[in-house]
Amino acid sequence: VYMRKLENILLRGRSDPTPDSLTSAAASAGTGRLGVASLDLDALHLHFHSPACQRLYGWLVDYPAEIVPLMDILLGRELETLRDTLRLQQEERLADAEAHGDEQEMEAAAGILELLP
Repeated sequence: VYMRKLENILLRGRSDPTPDSLTSAAASAGTGRLGVASLDLDALHLHFHSPACQRLYGWLVDYPAEIVPLMDILLGRELETLRDTLRLQQEERLADAEAHGDEQEMEAAAGILELLP
């Protein structure tokens, strides 16, 4: 679920609101800083993910001032990795479409490549 949200933020600069909204209320309502996407992580999702994540959850509760900035750095790195993966996928898609002469597919892949920062 979170990866889909990250892809939407990366490609569209926002995430579509859902009933389990993982985006902040400010981003969903259109308030806050203009052009800034937000992703709120539910700590209970972290807690119930795995035993290792329960330990991370415990640190988050005990040391929020130290863990939250580290999670922010990690999320930034994951977004960079996701961007690079999406770019590679779209470049391969574009090359395949060019090889097959599929104009519509070429336009779609080129359009997504233009969206990636």
